[in-house]
Amino acid sequence: MPFDVISILDENRRAGDPSPAGRATKLLGKYWLVIIAPAIVLAFTLYINGLSKNPPGFYVDESGVAYNAFLIARTGKGEFGQRFPLFFQFYTNGWTEWANPTQIYLLAIPFRFFRPSIHLARIYSAFWVFLACLLLGYLARQISGRRIVAVLISIFALLTPWLFEVSRLVFETFFYPAALTLFLLSVYYAQRKQKWSWLNVVMVAATLMLVTYSYTIGRLLVPCSLSVWCCL
Repeated sequence: MPFDVISILDENRRAGDPSPAGRATKLLGKYWLVIIAPAIVLAFTLYINGLSKNPPGFYVDESGVAYNAFLIARTGKGEFGQRFPLFFQFYTNGWTEWANPTQIYLLAIPFRFFRPSIHLARIYSAFWVFLACLLLGYLARQISGRRIVAVLISIFALLTPWLFEVSRLVFETFFYPAALTLFLLSVYYAQRKQKWSWLNVVMVAATLMLVTYSYTIGRLLVPCSLSVWCCL
């Protein structure tokens, strides 16, 4: 009798009769997007919670980025009259500063369609850092082949103080994590191929450009990255 029971169970297993755990895993894999999409929305809602009050005020550098984005959205000119400039001049009277263009042009997009405000600018800033954390998780998923690794990496990135603090302010740094992650993704997909396609070339070049013009340190990081790449 015991041998008959074992034989029946073995036949059921071979016939594809999964265990409860197996069925749960199969359902999770089938409805992954249905489960993860509301989780992402909830996580972003928590991520921007209290953003209208904390940090208080609006710093001068934030005002410079937001004001130039507003002018680009409405007039196509920067604060000092240059039309679609490569770099934006901030301030005068011996304190002149030149700001990187990427964040300003990106912020001009929502300012074109919605009423400009401090809250909108900071939500937009937080969105790009939040997206960078998700992209890091996606990159981890591609490298490891495991969804749990993607979830853990995204959570750790979202809880990292350096990234979180950057997301609260409309400084030039808010897009830099996303630009750097997009560059890593383009390099990952390119290195998987023996021969690059034109799409790989365009993606690597475009993301290198974003890294270069998103933050000042990018103009040092890009040549160093290319030098290391050429030596490999």
